Amino acid sequence: MISFSDSNDNSLNKDDFLIPTYVKKSSIPEAGDGRFFSNDCKAGTIIRVQSIEKDLTKINSIDDISVIDEKLIDNFAHSKTITDNYNTSNVVYINKKPLFTNHSNDNNITFQYIDDQKITYTTRNVKKDDEVFQNYCEYTQVPWFEEYLHSKGKISLREFGMELKMSEERMDTNKFDAQ
Repeated sequence: MISFSDSNDNSLNKDDFLIPTYVKKSSIPEAGDGRFFSNDCKAGTIIRVQSIEKDLTKINSIDDISVIDEKLIDNFAHSKTITDNYNTSNVVYINKKPLFTNHSNDNNITFQYIDDQKITYTTRNVKKDDEVFQNYCEYTQVPWFEEYLHSKGKISLREFGMELKMSEERMDTNKFDAQ
């Protein structure tokens, strides 16, 4: 169940989150900055609500890419998620204000697109000072966008998450075989 924070003040803070968070160096080596929870938070708590029109840059085609910073495209472009019952999508989005989250197969947030909003919510209970993790594998495939990235020798966040997941599974298999 998705719900608003138990906090008495649901107003948006300067980073447009509904709960207190902070950004510092990620616990993942070489991952850059990460976002952390300032307080304990229950599963299903809505932590951010974004207007697709106002808070996200919407990319509908390769033509739209030419006016967007290439670093943003390479590092932050994402699609709708499998939680929205999509396997593929035709649109890519970039948050206008960064989320500062990194990938984990043991994610503690996910997203849902409802009407004209992108809702970010917790998937499990989290503790104060836990890092906020999303699962890149949950993004849907956007064929035209992934083909564009491949032409530049790059991969999408979805593909990056899948590669990390397969790498972790191989490491787990190797540990099991070594025993």
